[in-house]
Amino acid sequence: MVLELLASIYKLRQKPILMFFEAIILTLLSVFFSLIIFSGESVSFAILAFITIGALPLFNRLYAFDSYLTGYDKSFFKRHKKIILLLFYFFLGIIFAFVVIYFFSPVTVKDSLFSVQFKELDKISSVRNNITGDIVSGSEFSQFGLAFKTILFNNLLVILSATILSFFYGAGGLFLIAWNASILAAAIIKDVIFSFSTINSSLFFAPFVGVFRSIVNFIGFIPHGFFEVAAYFIVSLAGAIFARDLFRGVFTTDFKNLVIKDFLYLFLIAIIFILIGALIEASYFF
Repeated sequence: MVLELLASIYKLRQKPILMFFEAIILTLLSVFFSLIIFSGESVSFAILAFITIGALPLFNRLYAFDSYLTGYDKSFFKRHKKIILLLFYFFLGIIFAFVVIYFFSPVTVKDSLFSVQFKELDKISSVRNNITGDIVSGSEFSQFGLAFKTILFNNLLVILSATILSFFYGAGGLFLIAWNASILAAAIIKDVIFSFSTINSSLFFAPFVGVFRSIVNFIGFIPHGFFEVAAYFIVSLAGAIFARDLFRGVFTTDFKNLVIKDFLYLFLIAIIFILIGALIEASYFF
């Protein structure tokens, strides 16, 4: 595989930061081929598909290192910490690549790159506005409750989807990780564009103010976003490893109970993270 020519799976495990650069290269290639082969809104989905297809073989091999058939004697966090770091850098690399690609792309292709993501952001804004509208006449408790229920239900659906995808497609949960990375990148891009449009463009420091505002908005995402993204990583990891070991005969071994316990443990952690993220995000509606 081309990505392994740049950094082998052994180097990636030794230096997980290398995955950040692998993700950037993979995203660049995915955008290039998507623009050549597809057009219109299809480009947005094609980019995500190419990223997932390109990353699947690499991550399936990386997941093998977390297999219970070879690492059952390790502690829980020692067994999984490297792959979680690799997923994190993969996520960050996609975000960075998307933002840079957008601002350096010709005007004629900018809309194609994030057409679906921008529409999704508009839907999210619409949902937020509807919640705010329903909230106005209610008590503070009902405001919080409505926002919390809506956010929690949406995130639980994503978690369930990521688990199913990972279980049936190995590292299939990577698609949802790439999707969420593209949504966050699109949100950063919209913040920068909006900031630039509301600042006097004749001012020398206008671009710096625009970037500063987008950074502040991104920091505002971190309190709840950290828990949501971490939950996606965890269930993607749990589903992939569980499915991989299931078909390699792990349930014929003496440590099958450890596998089940760890899978449930990971899934429970993900649910708790989703609850925490929803509580923090819902508090913004007070």
